[in-house]
Amino acid sequence: MNKLKAVSTALFLALAMLGSAQQWEIDFSDHEYSTFVTDGVLAQDGTVIVIVNTASDSADYNPLLIHLYPDGNYNEYNFYDIPFSISSVIKLNNGNYMAFGVTSNYDGDAYNTYKMGCMVFDDNLEVISTKLHDTDSIVTGITSLKAIVDDDGTVVVCGGYKPGSTRKRPFFYRLNEIGDVIDCLFVEPSSDYWVFECYQILRDPRSDGYIVIGTNRDGQCSMAFYDRQFNKTGSSMPSINGYASLYTRFNSEKWLSQDDMLTFGFARDGRGHGWDLLLADINLDGTVNRYNNILNTPDTSYNISGNHSMAVVNDTTIYGLFYIYPAFKGWGTNPGACLFNKNLELLGTRRFLDDKYSDIATSSLVAMPDGGCILLCNRIHQYLDTDAYIIKMSREDFNPILCSVSEVPKERLRATAFPNPTKGELNIDISNLPKNLENRVSITDVSGMTRMCRIIQGSGSLLTIDVSSLEPGAYLYSVYNKEKELFNGKFVKE
Repeated sequence: MNKLKAVSTALFLALAMLGSAQQWEIDFSDHEYSTFVTDGVLAQDGTVIVIVNTASDSADYNPLLIHLYPDGNYNEYNFYDIPFSISSVIKLNNGNYMAFGVTSNYDGDAYNTYKMGCMVFDDNLEVISTKLHDTDSIVTGITSLKAIVDDDGTVVVCGGYKPGSTRKRPFFYRLNEIGDVIDCLFVEPSSDYWVFECYQILRDPRSDGYIVIGTNRDGQCSMAFYDRQFNKTGSSMPSINGYASLYTRFNSEKWLSQDDMLTFGFARDGRGHGWDLLLADINLDGTVNRYNNILNTPDTSYNISGNHSMAVVNDTTIYGLFYIYPAFKGWGTNPGACLFNKNLELLGTRRFLDDKYSDIATSSLVAMPDGGCILLCNRIHQYLDTDAYIIKMSREDFNPILCSVSEVPKERLRATAFPNPTKGELNIDISNLPKNLENRVSITDVSGMTRMCRIIQGSGSLLTIDVSSLEPGAYLYSVYNKEKELFNGKFVKE
């Protein structure tokens, strides 16, 4: 199959130069048809392949691949003759890429039957093969396709399907590197699966099987374990004390050990105030070893939701993606992202609350070789028309707040926190902190959003926090550990 269209375009918007990384944004609202971005993958040369779908007419979406360069320039490749839209993409062991999606099969009255499709292409976005599958069944209601490359180079795809009027069940495909079906299983109806969604599929480090992170029969997030023949071998459901619902949805791209993963997701606050963003160290048996509420919503002014994807640069630079419902602005969403590390410490956040970002929802996240990340978003218009929107961020754009501990004589400790107001550094007296506990410090703004949460490391009596990156205004600080809050206070950043 040949490329039907290739368009080279200049950088849409250059905002700021921070260190060696440049922030920029691309708005696809000038396209003739609606565009919807779903996923992206980092290529070997440091460029990014972005998966966009475009509406060639009022009913059907077709693939639009974007080859995105580090400076914000990009090439477009339209494939109007491929009869399905794409939801995810992975890189194969042979260096090619495989993208997955579903047909719409619009019959003029309703979207009734769906088939899974895949396309294989190379670094130049030349299509090598396209396949359309409905093995053993007419599949109705396919959603949330996720895939991994197995050790033998084959590809395992998991998704949810809805046979007839029943609720969604899991299905699995094993494909070779050109998309041919090697094996397929549609899970039979059972009480285990009432409302299935696949959020992620991982290799099980303890065996040669797989871990599916998705919803169980109650609609809560769980981990299900399968062998290589897609037989279910067990399941577990993490729960966290203090939350009205279980850990509702999470994602993991970071193993902390053979049995423990670092997860990023959200759960409903036990007080019923809204959704909180959580980092958690979860064992595969469902035990939550530790967790950190990195963004809490003290009321319903800012509800947090979204496709909670992670992007890992290294142990100290991990990004998480979310979006916000600002209730005071009425209907709509605004994008957000946070920076954290493998110790479950929140290092910095970015919330895009300006009017130019209204009605933009986040979709996926790609870590970049320069230490930054790319946010893949969509602006949602009335009648569900969409425009893809891409934001490049550097690590510095997240305003990571630095902390250090030093020993200061008691006579020089002038107050619990000083100077106050401050333009740069805030010093906090920690001379009376209990020893041998994981003491933490957090800073929260007046809207209730946590801006930083760090473990207090090192020995000494004075904690120094560089708050120069915070916007002017009033803030709350809290020093606490897993047992209780030790003390708190207010300060003003000038």
